[in-house]
Amino acid sequence: MATTRIVELATQVAENTKRVDELHFIVQNLPKVIEGAESKLDASIADRVTFQGCDFFTPRTVVADAYLFRWIFHNWPDKYVVAILRTLVPVMKTGARVIVNEILNPPSNSLSLSSERSLDIIMLSMLNPREREAEEWQDLFLEADPRFGGLKILKPIGASLAIIEAIWQE
Repeated sequence: MATTRIVELATQVAENTKRVDELHFIVQNLPKVIEGAESKLDASIADRVTFQGCDFFTPRTVVADAYLFRWIFHNWPDKYVVAILRTLVPVMKTGARVIVNEILNPPSNSLSLSSERSLDIIMLSMLNPREREAEEWQDLFLEADPRFGGLKILKPIGASLAIIEAIWQE
């Protein structure tokens, strides 16, 4: 099996690195976060993990098979999410994936009004993050670039987070 390159943006080193030998992770985060991360890395996976200092708004330079954002976008307004996604455009190749792991709001009017308001209050109390519905994710990817197509959303029963996947189509 060929090696798969995954860029993790502002996340922790994936546990999957220990389970799947064919995965090579490039962890990108702010330089101050990256400092010292290599010394804390499990020696058994050190040859498959690379660290790079960067920020969200600098265009990406690493061509990879997948780009992973976990619990990142809920902290940003739509215009910044679009800007972050656009930093990927120069390095995207046909079939490359952007994988977002976030809470997925249920569709409007699918919960009772009191349940919706409770969710709103909980989110506002947590530094004003924003959770999005499936249609909003589709709109963000298309605004960033229409080649982010084939959006798939998976939310396993009982899971807190959904997996939102956009596949680059030339």
